[in-house]
Amino acid sequence: MGQAQAEERPTKVFIHVNTSKQVDDKDHLKVFANEHAKEWSKKPDQEGVVVECEVMASEMKPHVSQAYKDACDNLIYLKKEQFQVTNYTWLVLAALYILSRKFTAGTVGNDLLIGSAFVVGIVSLLVLWDFQSSIERFRNRLAHVYEDYFTKGECERLGLDAKSKHRYISAILSFAVVVATAFTAWAVRQS
Repeated sequence: MGQAQAEERPTKVFIHVNTSKQVDDKDHLKVFANEHAKEWSKKPDQEGVVVECEVMASEMKPHVSQAYKDACDNLIYLKKEQFQVTNYTWLVLAALYILSRKFTAGTVGNDLLIGSAFVVGIVSLLVLWDFQSSIERFRNRLAHVYEDYFTKGECERLGLDAKSKHRYISAILSFAVVVATAFTAWAVRQS
């Protein structure tokens, strides 16, 4: 958006407070972007005062915008990578099973493959939960941006919830890794 097209937001608003109305009445407050509120308050059927207030909402500063974009991009990346880690774990475990067909049960090579299956499973679990802790860190960053730049009502209406942990995906993927590791170790021992 060019400077000629940029619209200036009002830095002040004028609020007419009708003192004859209850606080929860829809006519208790009227907000004006200009000094028209003073004319409004002079009408015979209006009681109250006009208060001039600064507008607190602001545009997102460039560094905050970059932090927001960085958090979103990293969340997308980390969530995809959790699935990739699980897929690669299954591939490595399948390769270990295929290698086990060359060894007979109870040999050193077979036992080495069983140990390797467990190492692959443990490393995969560690990576998955490291990604999950990074996801939570980026979600906390988003939560701060949402709190600073959106009202509570806007967050509810837009579904902006960065505080939920969503650990169930990591739990499901971890379960898949544990099952695949146990099955591979069992299958290698049987071969």
